Amino acid sequence: MTDYLVNGKAGGLISVQDRGFQYGDGLFETMLVENGNALFLSEHLDRLSYGCNVLAFPSIDRKLLEREVNEIVSNNQFGVLKIMLSRGESERGFLIPDKPKITRVVTFSSSLKSHMDVKLQHVNITLCKTRLSQQPLLAGIKHLNQLERVLARSEWKDTTVSEGLMLDNEGHVIEGTMSNVFVVKEGVIKTSDLNYAGVKGIMRDFILKRATEQGYDCQVTNLTLDDVLNADEVFITNSLILLKTVAKLTFLNRTATYVEGPVSPIMYGAIRDEILARHGERS
Repeated sequence: MTDYLVNGKAGGLISVQDRGFQYGDGLFETMLVENGNALFLSEHLDRLSYGCNVLAFPSIDRKLLEREVNEIVSNNQFGVLKIMLSRGESERGFLIPDKPKITRVVTFSSSLKSHMDVKLQHVNITLCKTRLSQQPLLAGIKHLNQLERVLARSEWKDTTVSEGLMLDNEGHVIEGTMSNVFVVKEGVIKTSDLNYAGVKGIMRDFILKRATEQGYDCQVTNLTLDDVLNADEVFITNSLILLKTVAKLTFLNRTATYVEGPVSPIMYGAIRDEILARHGERS
């Protein structure tokens, strides 16, 4: 069941002149809800605020968004929360209005299950043909125009494949269609440099911070396909799946298989510990 608020009103409508609909001129954040808590809400609002600055939106009203989150999510509920902002309505054309009236949408899709009951999962991934374009102005943020990932996700129908690996136009490994990618080689944790393409995920930032605190050598670098193929461990992260280990990567006539190493379970445990630590406070 999905509930939603448009500009704070239940059952509100969005104009056909809205720039989010017309041009993908907007931002979004998606997060898990556990026991009525929107997990890592503060970090998601930080990224949303950064995205507003990049797109020259007015600053977000954090307290307003927090109130709307608490309005739409009840105590003890589980599910997925999504916040979307667009630049609002405008006349025809790309020119940005001088004083945009932001359209604000908050949706919640409820679930009967807690993610805390889910053990560390192993998934198969594939390599996508669709490439991510390089655009440093938009790199890192979650904007509403996701057509490259839409095209990439349409490349496979095999239900045993959970994710598709995406390269940029120069052949660097950037991310999955919906996740960030980590490789581990001889105890060193590496993830992609996202200064020119990709989304800087909340879980990605958490892993880099927590792994560094635990003494791991963490490197943000230009990952190659060989780095992935020759890794001891590969795992993917996002705010909904949290962390999953990669069991197999297939593309063309090649296959790479991986065993569960020591790093993935430790990082998954760190995420779960953080979630449990935040359970006592309603977001």
